[in-house]
Amino acid sequence: MKKNVAQDVLFCIVWLAAVLIFNRSLNEPSTFMLLYAIPVFFISWRRGVSYGIVVAGLAVAIGAISGSIHSDKVYDGHFISEIIFAFSQLTVVSLSVRLAKRIVF
Repeated sequence: MKKNVAQDVLFCIVWLAAVLIFNRSLNEPSTFMLLYAIPVFFISWRRGVSYGIVVAGLAVAIGAISGSIHSDKVYDGHFISEIIFAFSQLTVVSLSVRLAKRIVF
């Protein structure tokens, strides 16, 4: 992996780790999607949709672990649909960023 790619991926991992720590320290985790969309936006702008989708998956996993994506029962259909919905939102962020970059530049 190139040094710049490693730095970009490291930024995303550190950002999501900070969000995880922030959410775990609160009694009520933040469900504000922008916290998870920032690293997806960043990596998609710099590296492409493939990286953006991977970071989106990581962000959804962090959201599920930290309690931002929640349901009464972890294995019911509502929880799974929330995970799919969050992943699709972040994937749209990644695709939109690349499309905007292609149109503007």
